[in-house]
Amino acid sequence: MAAQTKKPSASKAGATKTKLAPSGKSGKKTASKPNTKTSTAKKVSTEKTRSTSPNKAAAKKTSATGKKAAGQAKAGRTKADSASTKASPKTHQPKAATQNQAKPSDGKAETFYAPVLSHMPRILVTGISGHLGRLVARRLHRFAEVHGVDTRPFIGKPKDVTMHHADLRKKRCEDVFRSKQFDAVLHLGVEFNPRRSDHDHYTHNILGTRNLLRYAHQYGVKKFVLLSSATIYGASPLNPHSLTEDSPLLAGVRFAGVRDLIELDMMTQSFFWKHDNIETVILRPVHIVGPSMENPMSQYLRQAHPLVPLGFDPMIQLLHEDDMVRAVERALKPGIKGIYNITGACSTPLHELLEELERSTVPVPHPILSMTLKRLWSLGLSDIPPEVVDYLRFICTVDGSRARRELGYEPLRSVKETLRSLRTES
Repeated sequence: MAAQTKKPSASKAGATKTKLAPSGKSGKKTASKPNTKTSTAKKVSTEKTRSTSPNKAAAKKTSATGKKAAGQAKAGRTKADSASTKASPKTHQPKAATQNQAKPSDGKAETFYAPVLSHMPRILVTGISGHLGRLVARRLHRFAEVHGVDTRPFIGKPKDVTMHHADLRKKRCEDVFRSKQFDAVLHLGVEFNPRRSDHDHYTHNILGTRNLLRYAHQYGVKKFVLLSSATIYGASPLNPHSLTEDSPLLAGVRFAGVRDLIELDMMTQSFFWKHDNIETVILRPVHIVGPSMENPMSQYLRQAHPLVPLGFDPMIQLLHEDDMVRAVERALKPGIKGIYNITGACSTPLHELLEELERSTVPVPHPILSMTLKRLWSLGLSDIPPEVVDYLRFICTVDGSRARRELGYEPLRSVKETLRSLRTES
């Protein structure tokens, strides 16, 4: 009777196995039933050793079958889970990450303090009403809060640019720093106007820059950028082919009008070493030319019949005003500090520049050229200082590899494009 009772239970177990095999749990239960049968056989049979060994083999076989079924069921669940994962909204997360990574390709994504600050960067631009200051302000105001300091009106000022009419030498300039917390200061208000009195020229550049550096330290400015000039290296027959940022500043030996420019450059270098918590940048661009520039080299190249020194044809470096604006942008990037020469596309002989501009040159001996320019300058008939003659005789070419390497700056305007802006204007 006991054996008959066990047989229906075995058939029931077989039915259970057939019915529940896909679930994975039934395999384990099916494997446990032969073990029960084996234990019953042990009690009933008189020969325990012979009866147990066949039952154990059957139990192992059944257990292996159950485990195989359980593995298949588990694989089925894994496939089902992966299918549900693909169908779930979580698959949009990698796409969103890709979209976030694509944002830096925007025009506005090449911002400077935006990636590291929780607010829109606030930048103070000195000399904002000048030719270069207006170009920089129109570029920066799209992704920064721009404030300007100048005594002149800003013609064509964007609506979101805030103007502060103040002199850098006066106390009112400090009130601007006291009322706002600036992230960066762009000192573009360095003046080079030899027609102004020596007192005004010196105090504006030296005292004004000294005040700005003091305010930057006192009111927690994070970056200070000074617009200097590569002309402070000086033109000399002893110059190497390319002047690096470590070359001595010798222009003041023969050109008294740039001595204050050399002093404020060295003053800013001293500030750089004393306050390493402020990212201080000094930009020394070559001759900046363009439709809105009024420096001596631009004025010389605009002449229809320029005087050229007989027997001299130095290499000249020109920089388009748009490339200068881009260099200023690069200097505002976090982590950038130091001195950088800013160059244009390439160095070009003077006669090739004038030929490209289709100028009718007048070659004269350089002593006569110097005397002529002095006479025209004293009579107010020319805005080209006579000291420019040195830059028309000797080389003053600089090496811009550091700016390319550390700022990631590359000029976009070719020499022909740079000259075309002068030619169309004239």
